[in-house]
Amino acid sequence: MTDLGVTAILTAMTDAERPWVTTSLHSILNQSVLPDRIIVMAESANSWLESDIASAGLASRCEKLVEVHRIPMEPAGAVRNAGISLARTRWVAFLDGDDEWRPDRLAAQLRVVSENPSVEFVAGDYVFINAAGQPFAFSNGSFPTPSAWMVSRELMLEVPFDPASQGGEDHLWLKATLARKSRVRIPRVLVGYRIRDSSISSLNHGHTAQRRRREAMARASRFGFVRYPMLAATFARHWLSRKLPYQI
Repeated sequence: MTDLGVTAILTAMTDAERPWVTTSLHSILNQSVLPDRIIVMAESANSWLESDIASAGLASRCEKLVEVHRIPMEPAGAVRNAGISLARTRWVAFLDGDDEWRPDRLAAQLRVVSENPSVEFVAGDYVFINAAGQPFAFSNGSFPTPSAWMVSRELMLEVPFDPASQGGEDHLWLKATLARKSRVRIPRVLVGYRIRDSSISSLNHGHTAQRRRREAMARASRFGFVRYPMLAATFARHWLSRKLPYQI
Protein backbone atom coordinates (compact mmCIF):
# COMPACT_ATOMS: atom_id res chain seq x y z
CA MET A 1 0.00 0.00 0.00
CA THR A 2 1.48 3.34 -1.04
CA ASP A 3 1.63 6.11 1.56
CA LEU A 4 -0.14 8.81 -0.45
CA GLY A 5 -1.46 6.67 -3.31
CA VAL A 6 -5.06 7.05 -4.39
CA THR A 7 -7.47 4.84 -6.29
CA ALA A 8 -10.21 6.52 -8.31
CA ILE A 9 -13.52 4.64 -8.22
CA LEU A 10 -15.78 5.52 -11.14
CA THR A 11 -19.34 4.16 -10.87
CA ALA A 12 -21.12 3.69 -14.18
CA MET A 13 -23.91 1.22 -13.54
CA THR A 14 -26.69 2.36 -15.88
CA ASP A 15 -27.09 2.85 -19.62
CA ALA A 16 -28.45 6.33 -18.83
CA GLU A 17 -24.90 7.36 -17.89
CA ARG A 18 -23.51 6.30 -21.26
CA PRO A 19 -23.46 9.80 -22.85
CA TRP A 20 -21.10 11.04 -20.12
CA VAL A 21 -19.00 8.09 -18.90
CA THR A 22 -16.06 8.71 -21.24
CA THR A 23 -16.13 12.42 -20.32
CA SER A 24 -16.01 11.46 -16.65
CA LEU A 25 -13.18 9.02 -17.30
CA HIS A 26 -11.27 11.63 -19.30
CA SER A 27 -11.55 14.04 -16.36
CA ILE A 28 -9.69 11.47 -14.24
CA LEU A 29 -7.07 10.81 -16.91
CA ASN A 30 -6.60 14.58 -17.27
CA GLN A 31 -5.58 15.09 -13.62
CA SER A 32 -2.38 17.01 -13.01
CA VAL A 33 -1.56 14.23 -10.52
CA LEU A 34 -2.85 10.89 -11.78
CA PRO A 35 -4.32 8.27 -9.45
CA ASP A 36 -2.41 5.02 -9.00
CA ARG A 37 -5.35 3.12 -10.42
CA ILE A 38 -8.85 3.69 -11.81
CA ILE A 39 -11.52 1.13 -10.98
CA VAL A 40 -14.64 1.38 -13.16
CA MET A 41 -17.69 -0.33 -11.69
CA ALA A 42 -20.12 -1.34 -14.45
CA GLU A 43 -23.31 -3.38 -14.51
CA SER A 44 -22.92 -7.05 -15.49
CA ALA A 45 -24.87 -6.75 -18.74
CA ASN A 46 -22.97 -3.67 -19.92
CA SER A 47 -21.77 -4.33 -23.46
CA TRP A 48 -20.68 -0.88 -24.59
CA LEU A 49 -18.11 0.44 -22.09
CA GLU A 50 -14.87 -0.76 -23.70
CA SER A 51 -16.03 0.11 -27.23
CA ASP A 52 -17.01 3.62 -26.10
CA ILE A 53 -13.62 4.06 -24.42
CA ALA A 54 -11.94 3.04 -27.68
CA SER A 55 -14.19 5.32 -29.75
CA ALA A 56 -13.29 8.23 -27.47
CA GLY A 57 -9.59 7.62 -28.15
CA LEU A 58 -8.87 6.68 -24.53
CA ALA A 59 -7.96 3.00 -24.91
CA SER A 60 -4.18 3.45 -24.91
CA ARG A 61 -4.30 5.78 -21.90
CA CYS A 62 -6.50 3.31 -20.02
CA GLU A 63 -4.49 0.18 -20.83
CA LYS A 64 -2.30 0.12 -17.70
CA LEU A 65 -4.36 2.37 -15.41
CA VAL A 66 -7.99 1.30 -15.74
CA GLU A 67 -9.66 -1.88 -14.51
CA VAL A 68 -13.29 -2.56 -15.39
CA HIS A 69 -15.27 -4.68 -12.94
CA ARG A 70 -18.79 -5.80 -13.72
CA ILE A 71 -21.25 -6.60 -10.95
CA PRO A 72 -25.02 -7.08 -10.77
CA MET A 73 -27.10 -3.93 -10.35
CA GLU A 74 -27.01 -2.79 -6.72
CA PRO A 75 -27.60 0.43 -4.80
CA ALA A 76 -24.86 3.07 -5.06
CA GLY A 77 -23.49 2.35 -1.59
CA ALA A 78 -23.00 -1.33 -2.35
CA VAL A 79 -21.32 -0.51 -5.67
CA ARG A 80 -18.88 1.89 -4.03
CA ASN A 81 -18.17 -0.64 -1.26
CA ALA A 82 -17.25 -3.20 -3.93
CA GLY A 83 -14.88 -0.71 -5.53
CA ILE A 84 -13.27 0.08 -2.17
CA SER A 85 -12.65 -3.63 -1.56
CA LEU A 86 -10.68 -3.78 -4.82
CA ALA A 87 -8.47 -0.79 -3.99
CA ARG A 88 -5.04 -1.23 -2.41
CA THR A 89 -3.97 2.38 -1.88
CA ARG A 90 -4.25 4.47 1.26
CA TRP A 91 -6.89 6.72 -0.31
CA VAL A 92 -9.99 6.27 -2.45
CA ALA A 93 -11.64 9.01 -4.48
CA PHE A 94 -15.13 8.69 -5.94
CA LEU A 95 -16.67 9.90 -9.19
CA ASP A 96 -20.16 9.19 -10.49
CA GLY A 97 -20.31 8.31 -14.16
CA ASP A 98 -21.94 11.59 -15.20
CA ASP A 99 -19.88 14.02 -13.09
CA GLU A 100 -16.50 15.60 -13.87
CA TRP A 101 -13.35 16.37 -11.90
CA ARG A 102 -11.47 19.63 -12.36
CA PRO A 103 -7.84 18.94 -13.44
CA ASP A 104 -6.34 19.84 -10.05
CA ARG A 105 -8.84 17.88 -7.96
CA LEU A 106 -6.51 15.13 -6.76
CA ALA A 107 -3.46 17.39 -6.54
CA ALA A 108 -5.27 19.76 -4.17
CA GLN A 109 -6.54 16.95 -1.96
CA LEU A 110 -3.24 15.06 -1.84
CA ARG A 111 -1.51 18.30 -0.87
CA VAL A 112 -3.85 18.60 2.12
CA VAL A 113 -3.26 15.06 3.38
CA SER A 114 0.50 15.26 2.86
CA GLU A 115 0.58 18.32 5.11
CA ASN A 116 -1.95 16.97 7.64
CA PRO A 117 -1.29 13.27 8.41
CA SER A 118 -4.29 12.98 10.74
CA VAL A 119 -6.82 13.86 8.02
CA GLU A 120 -9.13 11.00 7.00
CA PHE A 121 -11.56 12.84 4.73
CA VAL A 122 -11.04 15.75 2.36
CA ALA A 123 -13.54 17.15 -0.12
CA GLY A 124 -13.95 20.20 -2.32
CA ASP A 125 -16.80 22.35 -3.47
CA TYR A 126 -18.65 21.85 -6.74
CA VAL A 127 -20.54 23.61 -9.47
CA PHE A 128 -23.74 22.27 -10.99
CA ILE A 129 -23.48 21.48 -14.71
CA ASN A 130 -26.25 20.69 -17.18
CA ALA A 131 -26.48 17.78 -19.62
CA ALA A 132 -24.20 19.63 -22.06
CA GLY A 133 -21.56 20.15 -19.37
CA GLN A 134 -22.21 23.88 -18.99
CA PRO A 135 -21.85 25.22 -15.42
CA PHE A 136 -25.04 26.96 -14.35
CA ALA A 137 -24.95 27.36 -10.54
CA PHE A 138 -22.47 27.16 -7.68
CA SER A 139 -23.26 25.01 -4.67
CA ASN A 140 -22.93 26.65 -1.26
CA GLY A 141 -20.73 23.66 -0.39
CA SER A 142 -22.49 22.93 2.88
CA PHE A 143 -22.82 19.25 1.92
CA PRO A 144 -20.08 17.51 -0.11
CA THR A 145 -21.15 15.34 -3.02
CA PRO A 146 -19.38 11.93 -3.11
CA SER A 147 -17.81 12.86 -6.45
CA ALA A 148 -15.74 15.37 -4.45
CA TRP A 149 -14.67 12.98 -1.66
CA MET A 150 -11.22 11.57 -1.05
CA VAL A 151 -11.33 9.28 1.98
CA SER A 152 -8.95 7.01 3.84
CA ARG A 153 -9.59 3.48 2.57
CA GLU A 154 -9.09 2.21 6.12
CA LEU A 155 -11.95 4.40 7.33
CA MET A 156 -14.18 3.28 4.45
CA LEU A 157 -13.53 -0.37 5.35
CA GLU A 158 -14.24 0.36 9.01
CA VAL A 159 -17.43 2.30 8.24
CA PRO A 160 -18.73 1.26 4.80
CA PHE A 161 -21.69 2.76 2.97
CA ASP A 162 -25.10 1.30 3.82
CA PRO A 163 -25.36 -1.27 1.00
CA ALA A 164 -29.16 -1.36 1.09
CA SER A 165 -29.91 2.36 0.99
CA GLN A 166 -31.79 3.39 -2.15
CA GLY A 167 -30.64 6.98 -1.80
CA GLY A 168 -28.93 9.22 0.70
CA GLU A 169 -26.20 6.70 1.51
CA ASP A 170 -23.68 9.55 1.43
CA HIS A 171 -25.60 11.50 4.07
CA LEU A 172 -25.93 8.39 6.24
CA TRP A 173 -22.18 7.78 6.00
CA LEU A 174 -21.30 11.35 6.92
CA LYS A 175 -23.61 11.19 9.93
CA ALA A 176 -22.16 7.82 10.99
CA THR A 177 -18.65 9.30 10.96
CA LEU A 178 -19.62 12.64 12.50
CA ALA A 179 -17.50 11.99 15.60
CA ARG A 180 -14.37 11.86 13.44
CA LYS A 181 -12.92 15.36 13.56
CA SER A 182 -10.37 14.83 10.80
CA ARG A 183 -12.39 16.32 7.92
CA VAL A 184 -11.13 19.07 5.64
CA ARG A 185 -13.10 21.18 3.19
CA ILE A 186 -11.10 22.73 0.35
CA PRO A 187 -12.82 26.08 -0.25
CA ARG A 188 -12.90 26.03 -4.03
CA VAL A 189 -14.65 24.20 -6.84
CA LEU A 190 -13.06 20.85 -7.71
CA VAL A 191 -16.00 19.00 -9.31
CA GLY A 192 -18.76 19.50 -11.87
CA TYR A 193 -21.94 17.84 -10.54
CA ARG A 194 -24.29 17.06 -13.42
CA ILE A 195 -28.02 17.60 -13.04
CA ARG A 196 -30.14 15.60 -15.48
CA ASP A 197 -33.68 14.28 -15.41
CA SER A 198 -32.82 10.59 -15.83
CA SER A 199 -30.20 10.30 -13.08
CA ILE A 200 -30.44 7.87 -10.17
CA SER A 201 -30.63 10.87 -7.84
CA SER A 202 -33.57 12.15 -9.85
CA LEU A 203 -35.35 8.80 -9.66
CA ASN A 204 -34.77 8.54 -5.91
CA HIS A 205 -35.31 12.18 -4.98
CA GLY A 206 -37.16 13.68 -7.91
CA HIS A 207 -40.22 14.32 -5.79
CA THR A 208 -38.40 16.80 -3.57
CA ALA A 209 -38.78 20.52 -4.17
CA GLN A 210 -35.01 21.01 -4.18
CA ARG A 211 -34.44 18.36 -6.83
CA ARG A 212 -37.27 19.69 -9.03
CA ARG A 213 -35.84 23.19 -8.74
CA ARG A 214 -32.34 22.06 -9.75
CA GLU A 215 -33.66 20.12 -12.74
CA ALA A 216 -35.69 23.16 -13.86
CA MET A 217 -32.57 25.33 -13.53
CA ALA A 218 -30.53 22.82 -15.56
CA ARG A 219 -33.12 22.81 -18.36
CA ALA A 220 -33.32 26.60 -18.43
CA SER A 221 -29.54 26.96 -18.34
CA ARG A 222 -29.15 26.02 -21.99
CA PHE A 223 -29.98 29.68 -22.63
CA GLY A 224 -27.03 31.95 -21.86
CA PHE A 225 -29.24 34.83 -20.74
CA VAL A 226 -30.51 32.53 -17.96
CA ARG A 227 -27.28 30.66 -17.17
CA TYR A 228 -24.96 33.61 -16.60
CA PRO A 229 -27.17 35.45 -14.08
CA MET A 230 -27.66 32.16 -12.15
CA LEU A 231 -23.90 31.68 -12.02
CA ALA A 232 -23.34 35.22 -10.81
CA ALA A 233 -26.02 35.02 -8.11
CA THR A 234 -24.93 31.64 -6.78
CA PHE A 235 -21.23 32.50 -6.90
CA ALA A 236 -21.83 35.20 -4.30
CA ARG A 237 -23.38 32.61 -1.98
CA HIS A 238 -20.52 30.19 -2.62
CA TRP A 239 -17.87 32.83 -1.95
CA LEU A 240 -19.42 33.89 1.36
CA SER A 241 -19.84 30.32 2.65
CA ARG A 242 -16.74 28.63 1.19
CA LYS A 243 -14.76 28.56 4.45
CA LEU A 244 -17.57 27.35 6.68
CA PRO A 245 -17.55 23.73 7.98
CA TYR A 246 -19.82 21.18 6.38
CA GLN A 247 -23.40 21.15 7.61
CA ILE A 248 -24.24 17.46 8.21
